[in-house]
Amino acid sequence: MAKSGKDKLIWLGLGGAALLALAAGRAASAPRSGGAVGTSPSPACPYPPPGPPPLDKSRWDLIDRIYARIVEANPRLKNTSCSECGNRSLAAVVAGALAQAEGLEVPPDLVVAVAWRESTFNPHVDRVAEALRISNNGANCASGTEIGPMQVKPCAFKTVRLDPTLLLNMPTPVRIQYAVSAGILYLRWLKNTRLPGASWCEVLHAYNVGPGAFLAGQRNAAYVQAVLGRAGEYSELRV
Repeated sequence: MAKSGKDKLIWLGLGGAALLALAAGRAASAPRSGGAVGTSPSPACPYPPPGPPPLDKSRWDLIDRIYARIVEANPRLKNTSCSECGNRSLAAVVAGALAQAEGLEVPPDLVVAVAWRESTFNPHVDRVAEALRISNNGANCASGTEIGPMQVKPCAFKTVRLDPTLLLNMPTPVRIQYAVSAGILYLRWLKNTRLPGASWCEVLHAYNVGPGAFLAGQRNAAYVQAVLGRAGEYSELRV
């Protein structure tokens, strides 16, 4: 991805950075809930994989590498933009959004793999009003309310203390950024707060089936295997 001034994505400048910082702060201060993951032993999780530490890379290197993976999986996004995107492609916007994972202390290779599995990187921010109506602005976790490349329900936004109704007045690039930040923060909340001591494999199960269903014993092995398999191909995204 060429790093022209129009394609350098810092979430629309300082305003976006401030919004992201606010999001991270609210998530960090969210009330803790739940206990340690069940007492029965879990199979060994193959993530993170063994091997040497990743090579240092700048934020722009990370965005470029995510962009390449998005275009590889969904070439249409390279040549698709939006009326509010300027000259940026949707692939570039989604890449910049997913690169937030590094600053939010969630593995970027895992986040990108989740977005691949959930949406093949499609933005999916055009049905926000309908998702909010069905979920009563996040009061319930009804199916069919998923938003953004990581397919985050409005109730999950609220779990990490983000207001999903703010999406209604955001331009498309910021909607994408905000929705992805909700997905990343939700993964972090599952790992650090709802399921303390959980492996990333257990977190992925809970992300897919819901933490309540996970604690009740529900799993989706095919989903976790797909995400981990794809993350294994994204070694250049590890930080």
